[in-house]
Amino acid sequence: MTAERIWLSGGRVVDPVAGNDAVGDVFVVDGLVVAAPAVRAGFDRLDCSSLWVMPGFIDLHGLLPTDA
Repeated sequence: MTAERIWLSGGRVVDPVAGNDAVGDVFVVDGLVVAAPAVRAGFDRLDCSSLWVMPGFIDLHGLLPTDA
């Protein structure tokens, strides 16, 4: 079984805990954010150049009750 490896490339990365707000890359392995690897082969690269990458947002609209 291989690990799911995702590379979010070039997005505006906002991390309020660390006080960071800059364009950068985020690497995710099996759902966990990891440090930037020395070798990036094997990662599925997603271009996030026009997107913001940040923790903690939930689509509250999806949690509202539907009309019956």
